[in-house]
Amino acid sequence: MTLATPAQFVQAVRAHEIEPVVFCTHLLHTAASGEGTIDPSQTAEEFDIHREAANHLHDLASEFGLVGFTSQTTNRVKVNRNTTIEFIQFLNIFDDHLTASEAELLANDAVHDVELSIAVPDEFDERSAELMARLIRLVRNADRELLLVTPFFTRFGVDVFVDHLASATDQGVDVTLLTRDVTDDGENADHVERIRETVRSSGDTSNFHVYQYDSPHGRLHAKTLIADAEVAYVGSANLTNYSLKEAIEIGLIVRGPVVDEVTDFFEAVRRSANTHEYSEGPVRP
Repeated sequence: MTLATPAQFVQAVRAHEIEPVVFCTHLLHTAASGEGTIDPSQTAEEFDIHREAANHLHDLASEFGLVGFTSQTTNRVKVNRNTTIEFIQFLNIFDDHLTASEAELLANDAVHDVELSIAVPDEFDERSAELMARLIRLVRNADRELLLVTPFFTRFGVDVFVDHLASATDQGVDVTLLTRDVTDDGENADHVERIRETVRSSGDTSNFHVYQYDSPHGRLHAKTLIADAEVAYVGSANLTNYSLKEAIEIGLIVRGPVVDEVTDFFEAVRRSANTHEYSEGPVRP
């Protein structure tokens, strides 16, 4: 499941002045009290809406895999319990983090030539943080290859991106992660291994590569995300909860010839004698 799915779903359901989690809970509870199915009249009565609106909600739920129609004539649906529970859990994870503007951004795939991307603490009410959403959108839209360069992860950062990265590998996108401190048994190593485990379970490990840069002359501190060698984010944020939701971070998402320069630079870093590939165990030159 990608963040784009609940982002679009949230917007559509809230247009009926219903909270998405409440609607999903209604699906579960109403189906459990019957034979696993729900008639639009039950949804209309529950939320005091017209049957046409209830039909629309059932259509939305079907589009996002929460239900399957048992009758296209009556719009009666059978609830996919496991999918709906997973959907609720996903929505709850991001309930405290995803802003309204981020949801709107994720529901719109348009990417301009240059985009300003920022992360700011919550008290900056006049300016929304959109960095996390823009990075997820880059991962989601990649067709061929992704290069993610970041020195640090936290559990939050992994939770936000891991399913998107795994899904990309499953769709044939070659994903390369360039980071540091993978082989010192520290927290970063644990987070990278969590990513690998997710790719192993729901992606394609043949399309996932991890490199560690380790030099006595300097440490990796760059942060970038390059998709298909055509669009790139270059900025200050690590994939951590502090960078994505608490600190003031800034970056640009760019297209054009400069992306070639960024790609070439990090390819040189990857080929450096100080960079080694990590493959489910000790690094190898």
